[in-house]
Amino acid sequence: MILRFFLSLLIATASSYIFYDYIYHKTVLALLIWIIMYIASWRILKSVHNRNAKKVPGFRFKDIEAEKTVIGGIKKLRNIRGLTLKITSNDVAKQIQDICKTGAEIFEYIRENPEDLKKAKQFINYYLDTTEKIVNRYVQLSSAKEKSPEVHASLKKVEETLSSIDLTYKKQLHNLLENDVLDLNTEIKVLETTMKLEN
Repeated sequence: MILRFFLSLLIATASSYIFYDYIYHKTVLALLIWIIMYIASWRILKSVHNRNAKKVPGFRFKDIEAEKTVIGGIKKLRNIRGLTLKITSNDVAKQIQDICKTGAEIFEYIRENPEDLKKAKQFINYYLDTTEKIVNRYVQLSSAKEKSPEVHASLKKVEETLSSIDLTYKKQLHNLLENDVLDLNTEIKVLETTMKLEN
């Protein structure tokens, strides 16, 4: 992380210096080039680091744990999505498919950012399993030939709960993405402070 910070800082500073000194003597544009190059190099170095960590077996326990979690989670989402083929209501099936889509985005985020696995633990350990159980039960009840008033009430309750599940998944994804934005904003503030001190 520290090495990535200094490499990004070095690339950004060199780029803005070359732009200012050799191409176009404008301080504001040089500063803009510096910010763009810092953010771009930070992201490139991060993706290279993540890719290399996955290639080397046993590089970091967290990466292996994150990969296992992602594979297991995607499998559960596929099971849930597969159950929608047995649901006669298109609206209910679409709602469950939307939930699965958000879930897949969460797991994609974890794959790209294995260090954030801990932040998604509640989603993985509770919400995903609960969703699978609820959808499974819904399919069983809805496929019954004769439905009692209690079964109808249970089905209605599940249909109402799906909106809450969808919202919970979206909140989880939003929280994960917001952490990335906060990290980037913090880094930019640190750099701005460093630049002010150097002037």
